[in-house]
Amino acid sequence: MSYNVISEAPIPLDWGRVCSVVSAHRRRVEVFPIPAESPGDPDALGLSIPEGQADESAWEELIRLIDALRVGFGMNAVELYSGLCFEPGNLERIQKNYRG
Repeated sequence: MSYNVISEAPIPLDWGRVCSVVSAHRRRVEVFPIPAESPGDPDALGLSIPEGQADESAWEELIRLIDALRVGFGMNAVELYSGLCFEPGNLERIQKNYRG
């Protein structure tokens, strides 16, 4: 099973700009857009690491990508397994979930 994260934006995203940032940081992490369904809903990105590629390099790539999305777009990432936000106080717990 893949490792999945959702990253939500506080404002509507410029998808072209998002693609530029994502392509600069992504090799193993699969990324897919989740446009807002109705006014007031957030735009988001789904981030996924396939099980066969879930190693330390993929984890480091995921963290770099989440940081780039946070800095560039103010996006907050949430691990879908536990519902924990990717914040400094939660990273150790989230990484344990990632490692299984």
